[in-house]
Formats: sequence, structure tokens, C-alpha cells
Amino acid sequence: MTSDLKAAPYAADTRAKGWRFELDMERVRQSDTWALATPELRPWLLLLWATAWEQVPCGSLPSDDALIAARIGMAPKAFAKARPVLMRGWAEADDGRLYHATIAERVVEMIDTKRRESERKAAYRERMEAERAQLAANVPRDNLGTTAGRTPDATPDATPTETGTDPGRDATGTGTGTGTGTREYKENGGIPPEPPARRRARPDPAPDPLPPWVDATAWEGFEGMRRAIRKPLTPAARRLAVAELARLRDAGHDPTEVLRQSTFRSWAGLFPLKPDATPTNGGGHHAVTAMSPHGMQTMLNAKALKARLLERQGEANAD
Repeated sequence: MTSDLKAAPYAADTRAKGWRFELDMERVRQSDTWALATPELRPWLLLLWATAWEQVPCGSLPSDDALIAARIGMAPKAFAKARPVLMRGWAEADDGRLYHATIAERVVEMIDTKRRESERKAAYRERMEAERAQLAANVPRDNLGTTAGRTPDATPDATPTETGTDPGRDATGTGTGTGTGTREYKENGGIPPEPPARRRARPDPAPDPLPPWVDATAWEGFEGMRRAIRKPLTPAARRLAVAELARLRDAGHDPTEVLRQSTFRSWAGLFPLKPDATPTNGGGHHAVTAMSPHGMQTMLNAKALKARLLERQGEANAD
């Protein structure tokens, strides 16, 4: 570490102003001062350096041992005993304060970084001001958004109202956003602009034909049930359902009964036939001997409702 600092390394009013004090711990541990300090004395070293960073000028200490001990909170006798290690490398400059070469180096780096950042911000402000000035100079005279300095009567292609003023312009000639768009109509030959054409939705592709082994009536019932439960089959879902039906068919399940089972139970998917499924008898009607009590009640209610509807329809026809 270098000593004999004859001149102050920077201005007397240099302050940290919130700049963080960062140490290169690898460099600190390799220094002779850290090697000479006992484990009990090393925290006092760090506190001494941090205290110097907060002084004015930054990174310096007063040339008064009693004041230094008071700043770091150390007893004067303990400071006098540890002074050879604590103050190793500190030297008095021409301003009457003590400086350490390593800490002064950190302060100089801080000053240089602040200077570069200030220059960068100043250059950015100058660039923004130049761009704004260039934009202001390049604004055309007939710009619809900014016509400051011209009265409505001075605009050659403006459409005046009965009072001689455009309702879309104020007294300064600046657009107010309340115009009727007559200028655009005049530029277009008096014809209002056409609204943008809407994109037509693509029609749904035709569904793939069903395999010949799929009963069309049972399939239509299944698709109708899916629409009723608000889960209609998409083309992709239709293909997957046919594939699942083929898999169940290969497993020994009747495709027609599988479709009827899902339709009857309002199932969105296709599943193997259950033992209590609703098989069909020879007349094509569902047998109810193996039906659950809930399913039996549902079917009876449906039949009763159908009977009442037929009865009312017959009465209406008789009248």
C-alpha cells in the first residue's frame, strides 16, 4: 500500500451522497494490514474504512486520534494500543486530513463514474431537444393536427360553417376533435370513406363420412346429445370418436349399443358396455329390467310427459 500522500487527491467538498462503499475483499485479505490485524481487530478495520467513506471529503479522516476513536466508538486507550495496525497506510495530506491510497482510489473511481453518467444524461437531453426541434421544423403547414398561427378562414380547403368557422377548430386554429370530417369528404369528392371490409369467416369443412359399420341413426342421436349438453363434436373430435368406437368394436363391443349407451346416459365420451347397460330387444326398444332406479324413474317421467303431449295434441285436432 502506498503512503506519503502530499496533496489531497480530490476536492475538499467531495461527498459520497448515497454511493455505496464497496470493498474488494480478495484484495483486502491479501493486504499486509489485514494479515497483521488480529481477528478481534478486523471488525474495527472495516468500521474505520466505512467511517472514512462517510466523511467530507469522502475517504478521509481527521488527523486527531481522539476524534477518530470517538467516530468509530472505540475506547481511546484501546485505539492507542491498536493504532499501528488500524492507521497503517494512512498519511496526512496538505489539507490537514488523513488519506489512505486504497480508499482514495475507490473515491476517484466513484467521481469518474458520476462524471461519465452526468455526461451521458446531458448528451441524451441535447439529442432529445434536437429531435424535437427538427420535428417542429418539419411539420407541414396543412397538417391537420397542428395548424397553430392560422385562422380557419386562412385555410384554403377548409369547409366553413354558417358562422364562418369550423366546429372542429378553436380560435387558435388547433384541432379540438369535434369536427364533422367534411374536409375528408371534400378531398374524396364528397363521398364518405368506405368502412374496411370484414373478413368472412371460413365455412366449417364437411365432416368425414362415417364407416359403413356405424349405425347412422345411433350416431345422429349421439351427436344430438352432445349438442344438447353444449359439447358439440368438432371435426377433430368426430374423428377421435370414430377411432375410439373402432377400438371398442375390436374389443368385442357392439358400436351401436356403445353409442346408445352414451346417448342414454348423456356421456360425452364412448365407453365399454356396462353390465347394467340398456340393451335392445328384438323390437328395437330398450329393456329396463337391468336399469337403475334413477334411470327407470327418468324413463317413466319421459313416457308420462309424451302421453300428455299426445293427449293435448289430439284434443287440439278434435277442436
